[in-house]
Amino acid sequence: MTISEDVLIGYVREIKGAKLKVVVPDHVVLGPRMIHGQEYVIGRMGSFVRIPVPSADLFGIISDVGEQEAGMLVALGSSQVMGHQWMEVELVGESDRKGKFQRGVGIMPLLNAPVHAALAEDMSLIYGKPDPHHIQIGTHAAFQDLPAAINVDNLVTRHSAILGSTGSGKSNTVALILKALTQGAYPSAQIVVIDPHGEYKEALGDRARVFSINDAVNRLYVPYWAMTFDELAWFLVDRNSATESQQDKTLRDKIYEERKNNASRLKTGSMEKTYVTPDSPVPYDLRKVWYDIFFDEYSTYLEKDNYKIVAYKNSLTGEPLKGSIDQVIPPQFETASLTGTHPPYPSPARSGMGGYLNKMMMRLKDHSFDFLLNPGEYDGVKKDLGDLLDSWIGHPQPITVLDFSETPFEVMDLVVGTVTKMLFQAMFWGRSVAGVGRQRPLLIVFEEAHAYLSKSQNLQFIPGYSRTAVQRVFKEGRKYGVGGMLVSQRPSELDPTIISQAGTILALRISNNEDRGIIEAALPEALTGLTNFLSALRTGEAIIAGEAVNIPSRIRIPLVEPRPSSRDAEPVIEWSKPRASQNQYEQVVSFWRTRKMYLSK
Repeated sequence: MTISEDVLIGYVREIKGAKLKVVVPDHVVLGPRMIHGQEYVIGRMGSFVRIPVPSADLFGIISDVGEQEAGMLVALGSSQVMGHQWMEVELVGESDRKGKFQRGVGIMPLLNAPVHAALAEDMSLIYGKPDPHHIQIGTHAAFQDLPAAINVDNLVTRHSAILGSTGSGKSNTVALILKALTQGAYPSAQIVVIDPHGEYKEALGDRARVFSINDAVNRLYVPYWAMTFDELAWFLVDRNSATESQQDKTLRDKIYEERKNNASRLKTGSMEKTYVTPDSPVPYDLRKVWYDIFFDEYSTYLEKDNYKIVAYKNSLTGEPLKGSIDQVIPPQFETASLTGTHPPYPSPARSGMGGYLNKMMMRLKDHSFDFLLNPGEYDGVKKDLGDLLDSWIGHPQPITVLDFSETPFEVMDLVVGTVTKMLFQAMFWGRSVAGVGRQRPLLIVFEEAHAYLSKSQNLQFIPGYSRTAVQRVFKEGRKYGVGGMLVSQRPSELDPTIISQAGTILALRISNNEDRGIIEAALPEALTGLTNFLSALRTGEAIIAGEAVNIPSRIRIPLVEPRPSSRDAEPVIEWSKPRASQNQYEQVVSFWRTRKMYLSK
């Protein structure tokens, strides 16, 4: 490209790796300037520059500007130029003389090399022409007519993170990207959104099928039998120790036995018992497990050596009180003799399971956990895991929203971990199957990720089941067609292993120093100066860097309609309305107790 004085900014004065210090000659005026009929703001922080070298053009971003009292002397051949103003430039890429741009630089400029403002034609060269591999998500802040596009392959397979404070536009950005991915160019797009707050139902419209735990049509089930023993025991009986007690062993053995008994009855085909483990995702009846253990623990017998004649406690009608497995009603037995020398005789199978049995019964009777412990027809015979996965990602819509807004918070970590594990295992074992795995990649969006992907190691409250499952997605998913997208307002609370695997960072406004530090650490060293802009970004503006873009950019993201339901309340408007004639707190308490929302949100 021909060097022209009307785009000159300054000259390279100092070189430290990919960071340059540039002096601005006194005769160069920074600020607004008309160039080729278009207005540019020359020398603004965050804008791009071009540095011609013999075989290429280098491109960089202005990361810092300043002025000093005494002018810096720059020798240019036989002339000298004085400059009071200076700027720092971080190199990000280069283009050869054929106009092919690539990230990174293979050649460095010499001292006193001229530095020029990057014009619209330079930016078009950098970002290239639209193609099937890219989707547009906005426009560039400095060039409003220049589309901001991201590479779909790298966005999905190399993972991403959308980070920003409350109100910065995160949910809007997610909705815009999901709509761009599913607008028709990719008819086999496959996306699952983990939605803890129920934000995306209206925003995604008919592009998504929404599952929630109280939905009459698309009810969300996360079957307990898809969990490992350790996961289920943590939930059922508060087991949080690495060591195994006798009670743990009794419960594990009984579940193992039931899994083996059901292995030959599976809808997907009989499974040899030798392949079954206590952690195999083989369905079984947890209520039966509870009943059988209760029976072993408390039953009494009329004959000491004949354990078929049970000493049930009879009612007035003479009928034995055998309880109910389905209704979680325990059987009742006559009290064993204290001496054991006469009937009723105590059960020889007692193992001190009383505490575990009470906890299990309370969980099984709590209807707020029905989506876990009462998974409808998903018993392995009528419907199996294949049917559940097909209901989630086999429907015609490209997006599945798993709405956990009515899920008890104490099990959020567990259910997100279980769902993620199920999706990953399906893609892992189906990686060579048509329409699955690498043949139809899956993007999982983890909204409000800090709520269940915390770096905390407190095993009592956050066991880390979701953290373990999502770590595997971010570390191994690329090979099996599984991509992850983190969405969070508190990146400093996220597990560092997961966020370090995000190949693309899209950062909206963030004011907290600790959160900005996490983003700075996630960016390449030469680009950390970009974090200086984070607190000054407007709503809907973002800095994007990483695998999915050719060059880091400050972009503007338009609002989508309808918007996600995460938008702020409007006190001025709502407080200006007349008060309701009746308070509805009785109904509110009913919703609270039953964990069911019967009205539209």
